[in-house]
Amino acid sequence: MWWIIVVGLIGLFVVFAFRRSPQFAIGLVVPIAYVAPAWLILPLFSGPADSIYGSGIDIKVAVGSACLVLYCFLPGRTFPVRIVPCDVAVVFLIFIHIVSDTLNDGLAWMVLGRAYAEWYLPYIAGRLAIQSREDAERIWKHLAMISVLLGALAILEAVADINVFESCFGERPLEGTPRNAARWNMQRAYGPCMHPIYLGVLELFLLAWTGLATLRALRRRAAWPWAFSMVPSVLGIVATGSRGPIFGAVISGVVLFFFLVRRARVIMACSLGVMLLVGIVNRETIVRQLEKWSGESELRHSNIEVADETLAHSGTRNRINIVEVYKIALKRSGLIGFGTLAVSGFPINVPVGPREAETIKRTRFVDNEFILMTLRFGYLGLAAFAIAGLLAAAQVLRIADKSTDQLPTQLSSCVGATLAGSLLALLTVWMPPDIGFPLLWTFGLSSGLLVAQLEGQLSARIPTTVWAKNKSKR
Repeated sequence: MWWIIVVGLIGLFVVFAFRRSPQFAIGLVVPIAYVAPAWLILPLFSGPADSIYGSGIDIKVAVGSACLVLYCFLPGRTFPVRIVPCDVAVVFLIFIHIVSDTLNDGLAWMVLGRAYAEWYLPYIAGRLAIQSREDAERIWKHLAMISVLLGALAILEAVADINVFESCFGERPLEGTPRNAARWNMQRAYGPCMHPIYLGVLELFLLAWTGLATLRALRRRAAWPWAFSMVPSVLGIVATGSRGPIFGAVISGVVLFFFLVRRARVIMACSLGVMLLVGIVNRETIVRQLEKWSGESELRHSNIEVADETLAHSGTRNRINIVEVYKIALKRSGLIGFGTLAVSGFPINVPVGPREAETIKRTRFVDNEFILMTLRFGYLGLAAFAIAGLLAAAQVLRIADKSTDQLPTQLSSCVGATLAGSLLALLTVWMPPDIGFPLLWTFGLSSGLLVAQLEGQLSARIPTTVWAKNKSKR
């Protein structure tokens, strides 16, 4: 099945490249690939599928690599080589990855392959996806349809307990979450991913395109049914039963308003500061409400031992306690961390105190990508990753502010909004390939859009027929 999907998507890329353009082909086929079942992998290793580097080559990496190679030889391909800030941050992150893994685990070809597949490949694929206003016009409807379809399938799974991906491509391994996981009296949907929260974050990335479709329809730049395209996307996120992506979607809506309404930015920033302060002061009340919302308050809390403290533990509190659990390891991670092998597969293998070592076995997952990134690549890796995310958001904000055309403004605003929501959602989950690939693709998309804006390729152009008519009059 792996080979059938990979060959089929590569064939689709070739067809689109010759019928439309290489840019359209790579911009559409790669996102289709990253919603393929995550458990379909060409085996290379003995590691678990639900880990940082998986157990082999998944469909995203295989299709993305083939598309990049083919793109280089197709007529009409273009290479936007202008350097923008996020490019530098991602290159630095790749450098830190190679240095950390080499010093911690030894020099091996897999280090380079892993860095390529995890960072470079999705970033460059996203950077090539939209290089002009015409590319954006051609592709947004197709990506919105992917989001609508994925959301509809998630709703079907939550309501009828039918996972279409497992029905068509075989059951996923149980390394993620049990198949009977439920919340709010419904089945938690996980779709093509290994865990419901991964599907929620994936849908959060795709929400940018249904958001764009809705804005286009409301401005009468698209057919009226597109005005309702966000409904299945948002309900698909709710169908996962994952609170992080749901809050991320809410944050995305707030950030979208921030991007589009400049006059409200100061008021929104001040309001956000007040809300953050109130949240810190009332942290325990908020945690209890979240536990009650997810049904955890009905369960008996367990306790975990950290240093000389005994802390109440639950799924919600794990996101807070994790800092205390890994405090010693975070201090020892230094500039370059403990490398990929130390944090691949849970519980991770990092130096902590004796009580924390027992606690890690019980808490298992590091449900915070920024903490896991620090343990993996140290303070330099965390800085490179965080700066890349902030720069990607800042780049699309610049486009939204500088553009005088509706489409680039709306597109960059929607991408920036969902990027902000997704980065905040990573405070509640680590970053497997299900999430990492679309995140880096979005980083690359931000850089590609900025290059196009700097080169004047995102501005509206006068149609050729109109230009010729005006020229004949002169």
